[in-house]
This record gives sequence, C-alpha cells and structure tokens, in this order.
Amino acid sequence: MGWTSYEATYFKKNGDIDRKAECDAYFMRDNAGHYKVLKSSMKGTVYYAAVTTLTKYIGKDENGKSMYESIPEDKQEVWAAVFLTRTEEGRYFHYKDQDETSGPCEDHCPKCILDLLSNTDHELALDWRKRCRKNIQKSNKLSKLDRLKNGSVIRFPSILSFTNGINVGDEMTLTKINRKWIYEKYGTRYSLKKTYINPSYEILVEA
Repeated sequence: MGWTSYEATYFKKNGDIDRKAECDAYFMRDNAGHYKVLKSSMKGTVYYAAVTTLTKYIGKDENGKSMYESIPEDKQEVWAAVFLTRTEEGRYFHYKDQDETSGPCEDHCPKCILDLLSNTDHELALDWRKRCRKNIQKSNKLSKLDRLKNGSVIRFPSILSFTNGINVGDEMTLTKINRKWIYEKYGTRYSLKKTYINPSYEILVEA
C-alpha cells in the first residue's frame, strides 16, 4: 500500500506529533471494535504493534452495508503491524501500514511484542520474526560492551574496511580505555564506535 496523509490529532507535551498515538488510533479509533492493540512501540520512526483481530467480514446486507461477526476469543489471533511514519511541518502525519505477512524490511520489533504473537506458518512472517529476534540478539550483545570495564579486551573479524588498511574479515583486537574501545596499529591508536564492532566478538580479557 501507499502512504496515507492527514492533519495530526495527537501531540506530545513538547508540541511534536505523537506518532505512536496516531498509529494506535488507526486501530482503536478509526477501526474501533474490529481490532485491539495489545502492545505497541516506536523504534525510531517505525511503529510496531501486536494486534488482535476481533471480527471477520461476512459480506454486505441488502443495503450494501458491510457486515461483520465477532471472532470467539479462543479463535482470535495476534499478529504484528508495522507502520512507516513521517511528519511534515509539525502538523501533518504520514504513514504506510504493513503487517508481518508482507515481510517488511523494517525488522527491529521489540521482544515484548514478538512474544505476544500467535504461531504462524506464513513464510514471510516467520522470516520477519527471525530477523527481528536476530537483531535483538545483536543489540543485546553490543549493549554488553558498555558494561565491560576498562582493561577488557575483545577480538572479532572486522565487519568493515578502514583507511588504515583493515579490510572486512581481518581480525581486530580492541582494548577498553577510558570507556572507549581502542584499536592500535603501528603505534597509532584508533577509537572505534560501538556500531562498528562485530556483535560476534570474543571476550579475551574481562577486567
């Protein structure tokens, strides 16, 4: 589907458009009674939600009005919604709605939402969930770097090439000094951002 745009309704205390509230309203206001948002979260500009479908379409009545019937609670399924969002002029809200069965490229859904989803055999949804959980594992591993003390040493194959001669796959050994990860080559020290560190690092020394 394409993008939908309208003048925003929900704002934060600082005046910014509340993207999460706008997306929640898609289900809870515009489609009230048909869906229930169990949990939702923003990751950057991307909205993720665990959603339950409460009704199913059964056709139209004699006047052409759509008819729905309630889905028994034990038959209701929970699926993942993924919305891309953007704002304009602090006033207009734009979103592109997807669900997990479209295999979204955006795959940083929080674990608390993934854990609420019903089982599925849909290949694209399964692949998306797998990618999300893999990214969670990477994030957790990189977060551990902050907890390692000065003097700790890690080693990993580089995931990037650098102008100092390091190429992808080359082994790098870093030491934590003054809360920074330092790589030394030919007497020159380089500080490496956490995002440049391979999540598959090995801890050689834990100070």
